[in-house]
Amino acid sequence: MQTMADSLSKDDLLTEAFAIVENTQDMDGVVSKLRDLLKVDHVVYYSSKLEAPTVPYIRLTYPGSWVKRYLQMGYGEVDLVLREGFKRTLPFEWKEMQFVSPAEAAFQSDALAHGIGPHGYTIPVASRHLPGPLCRLLLAIRGGLGEISVEHEIGIDRDRQPAS
Repeated sequence: MQTMADSLSKDDLLTEAFAIVENTQDMDGVVSKLRDLLKVDHVVYYSSKLEAPTVPYIRLTYPGSWVKRYLQMGYGEVDLVLREGFKRTLPFEWKEMQFVSPAEAAFQSDALAHGIGPHGYTIPVASRHLPGPLCRLLLAIRGGLGEISVEHEIGIDRDRQPAS
């Protein structure tokens, strides 16, 4: 069965993604609709000011069981996708990363057991137009069973982020 995303050109897909961002009132709706449009398993929108990274703004489509586990285990300290996302300026595929420490390997194994990874794509966004100094955004996309191929980037309306 052909879906709407299958029938859209790349330009039309990007236009549809921007329309979702523009016309959806809440970020939870934005990430869910983008996930459905792109036909990926999960979308994560993560925003944090670099001077206060412990108070991030996150909207995601991960299952609650994984979010609970992630928080209980303190995986934010060893999440290589998150760490690399704040270091890099260009989009990257998760398969480029090397999980080397035992804690990173345990995190990766646990994430896989919860259906997260190994194929994903992260788009770091840094702009002088973002709210506050040194603010970074990450848009992470986790694909299906096979490898994903992301041939376009999607912008997110940063004005929807609540003031800190």
